[in-house]
Amino acid sequence: MRFDGSAMRFDGLAVAGGLALASLSLGCGGEDESGVGRLTIVASGEEAAKDGYPVGAGTPDEIGFADGWTMSFDRVLVSVRDLRVETRDGDSAGVTSDHVVFDLHAGDPLVYDVGEIPARRWDAIAYRTTRAAAGMRHVGEVDAAAVDRMIDGGWSLLLEGTATRGAESITISYGFDLEVDNHGCENDDGTLGVVVPTGGTAEGQMTFHFDHLFFDSFVSEEPSLRFDAQAATADALGHVTLESLETQDLTNLLGADGVPLRDDNGNPLVYDPGSTRLRSQTLRGFVEAQFVTLGHWNGEGHCAYTTE
Repeated sequence: MRFDGSAMRFDGLAVAGGLALASLSLGCGGEDESGVGRLTIVASGEEAAKDGYPVGAGTPDEIGFADGWTMSFDRVLVSVRDLRVETRDGDSAGVTSDHVVFDLHAGDPLVYDVGEIPARRWDAIAYRTTRAAAGMRHVGEVDAAAVDRMIDGGWSLLLEGTATRGAESITISYGFDLEVDNHGCENDDGTLGVVVPTGGTAEGQMTFHFDHLFFDSFVSEEPSLRFDAQAATADALGHVTLESLETQDLTNLLGADGVPLRDDNGNPLVYDPGSTRLRSQTLRGFVEAQFVTLGHWNGEGHCAYTTE
């Protein structure tokens, strides 16, 4: 299935120790360029992963929850491998990348130092968000015990934090077991990939947009961030997991009191998946489908997504 919209593209079934940089093996892949340049790859969850929501409070560009919640994160662990630096014509920079894990709450880590490759536009950039596995390289500040939980759970992303609204406090712990190949990545201006300049260094960024996990629509060009429906599934200790989200039927979203949730206009709250296929018609199925769309390129640039 392919979903072409202003914010994302799908290919396939959309749901179903310190900074030690390993040397990457390189080859020209048939390229015959007159110059070479360098390429480095960083990862970022932007301000949200570090400081939570709202982002840009009090500004016209504020990103916050429509239902009044704020959220901070304790860890945002992401597991990535299979960086590809190629062209649509089939040329490859011959980059061999290792399996890494990093915590975007701790900052924007330098994930790969690719080194020298032919200077040109590489217009087929791709990377895979993948399940954690033993032997991964830890990049930057990473909680080893949390990584072990990722490995045991078969998760590619572990997101943990706290949502507050007035005197209410809810903790979340979401471990996603999906793998997503982010490919055909474009820049915000519509150009593809990255240009490596002769004698210079280009920096590419794998960017993750965690607001998608709280969107209420796949159809709207400006979906709202909402947490009421997720908060309503909390256990007696105020803890929410992906498993608890299974109790929310998308056709009848209820508050913790069992009363139907309503939007700002007093209408029943609706999460609209459009034509997106969900694992289940539950809030968990909806959030997992949004997980597929987290990976971006150089900030606001989009990728096509293939899931396994």
